[in-house]
Amino acid sequence: MKKRHLLLLFISALVTTVIFTSCDNDLEFTNSPGHVLSFSTDTISFDTVFTTIGSSTRRLMVYNSNDKAVNISSVKLASGGESGFYINVEGMKGTQFQDVEIWKKDSLNIDIGVNVDPTQKDSPVLIKDSIIFLTNTVQQVVHLIAYGQDVFIWRGKTIEQDTILTNKKPFLIYDSLLVAQDKTLTIERGTILYFHSKAELLVKGNIVANGTWEEPIILRGDRRDEIYAGLPYDNTPGQWGGIRLFEESYNNELTHVYIRNGSYGILADSSSISTPKLILKYSVLHNVSGDLISGVNCHIEAENCQLSNAKGALVRMLGGKGKFSQCTMANYFGFSSRTAASVVLKNYQVMAGDNMTFYPIEEAIFQNCIIYGNGTRMANGSDKRGEIDLQNKYNKETIPAAFNFLFNHCLIGAEEYEGSNFIEIVWNQNSDSYNFPDFVYLNKENDYVYDFRLEENSPARNIADRSIAAQYPYDITGKYRFQDEGPDLGCYEY
Repeated sequence: MKKRHLLLLFISALVTTVIFTSCDNDLEFTNSPGHVLSFSTDTISFDTVFTTIGSSTRRLMVYNSNDKAVNISSVKLASGGESGFYINVEGMKGTQFQDVEIWKKDSLNIDIGVNVDPTQKDSPVLIKDSIIFLTNTVQQVVHLIAYGQDVFIWRGKTIEQDTILTNKKPFLIYDSLLVAQDKTLTIERGTILYFHSKAELLVKGNIVANGTWEEPIILRGDRRDEIYAGLPYDNTPGQWGGIRLFEESYNNELTHVYIRNGSYGILADSSSISTPKLILKYSVLHNVSGDLISGVNCHIEAENCQLSNAKGALVRMLGGKGKFSQCTMANYFGFSSRTAASVVLKNYQVMAGDNMTFYPIEEAIFQNCIIYGNGTRMANGSDKRGEIDLQNKYNKETIPAAFNFLFNHCLIGAEEYEGSNFIEIVWNQNSDSYNFPDFVYLNKENDYVYDFRLEENSPARNIADRSIAAQYPYDITGKYRFQDEGPDLGCYEY
């Protein structure tokens, strides 16, 4: 037993010696000018930073790839903090640090942010700085770049008189923006509205928004940074609320408006169908985590619009009146499983206690449209599958309410329907052909980027009804539809 006890003491002493020797080797510092640092990048760039709001942080990794530890004599901001940039070195915030040690083959985290004072300028202002590292008498630099943008900040704002928004500076909306009843909000071309998380545009009056292809009006979330490298928040849905048109709101006109990345797109409450509630022209609604356009017993029209990527439906009509002409309806939502077909038409609603309310569809016209996507589902009360869902039956019984619809000269990703409600339709079962319409780009690099223009060999080319196309002779980009063999389906002329 005594010999065993001595053996254990010897092994313990040996292990302790090895550990301390290893630590000593790790802490053996080099003072050779050839032993310097390496970095994860030579430039840290921030997208536009709103003044008084500040940025999210970016991370810089500093590596010591040498066989000995290094002592960084100083880490400092060249401006001394005057630029608005700040750094955080291993949990400590400041503008300058002394004698920062990195063990051999180890690394250091530096988090970087920027706060920008008001610039008193309408356009973004370039802000530069740099982090200077001094190691073994050698100076190394990582550059910092940001753009500061003055914005109009509105918190819980109500438009109580007729108001015009100009493109002088962007608007940053917190706690939603309300347009009061009987008041008109006019938005000029090139105006940008950024909405903070969960903020909505609530309309009891009406909106008149007139952008152009070159200067569209943009409504989007306010996050301009990235979830992770290569995926900006601007490519992801659910960044803000959406636009809600209340019962008393009519004659909302949106031309060349780009609405993206909300929890929903446009929600239109029930109202008389004798007056248009919403008219969309040459606009893009894209990438939401709910329905893109949802109308309850109201009148909606859209022409030359791109309606794309929703977890729910692209167009959901519960009763009412709708007309969609030369629209590209493409649902390739990629963030989770979709919950609805691209187009859902329904003329009833089952309430609590199996009580049923009828919502007659007086008219639903889709002409010269592309209706396609990456998913199929069973249509209610039907054995058909695909991107249109016609819901006029309950427990296999036809609902005794109007259900008037027409699909005329469309490309539809669905199993074929027959009857006079379908005229000159190109059907596809959407089983083996993910990109049957031959769109230009569909998230090929998992970057959630989409381009719904047509390729040369697209089956949507030259087959649109000419008389319908003549009513909408220019596509969403301003291109003339009758410059080749014939007009194309959808909002983009090849």
